[in-house]
Amino acid sequence: MNARHGFSLMELIIATAVLAGSGAALFALVGQASRFARIAEERTVALQFAESTMDEFLAGGCNSDGNLEGTFEADPRWSYVIEESAITTDNASMTSPEQSRLKRIVVSIMRVGVQDMQSEDAAIVRLVRWAMTPSESELIDEMSADSEVSSLGSDRATVSPMTEALP
Repeated sequence: MNARHGFSLMELIIATAVLAGSGAALFALVGQASRFARIAEERTVALQFAESTMDEFLAGGCNSDGNLEGTFEADPRWSYVIEESAITTDNASMTSPEQSRLKRIVVSIMRVGVQDMQSEDAAIVRLVRWAMTPSESELIDEMSADSEVSSLGSDRATVSPMTEALP
């Protein structure tokens, strides 16, 4: 009886093929994972830009005519489009002045260099918010409050801060 020690050539070829197939699959998964990580990072940066742009727009009073477009000074590879539209309703029972002042604001963030800026796929992130625009009476009240503050500002300039410690 002849005792065999070791593996046959066929067993080695099959083991090598299985190992090569596993390595190729693993290599493809690593490549795909790094691509998804890059996409996630890009979306995170775009979302931060969108939130910042929306906050700046709302803080400015959201009074613009039409769409605003631009790029970011911090990273000129990104651009934004701000679309502002009034919300209208067909329901006759909902015609209060409060609802007519409601606006829909959409901030779209995209990479500079995308050929078609108006296509739906161009934007990496779209952030939508609804905001109330101030009524005319609120604007008048705000303007009068601003004028009162500016007149008080000259009085405040003469007041010096208290530097003594209280007992």
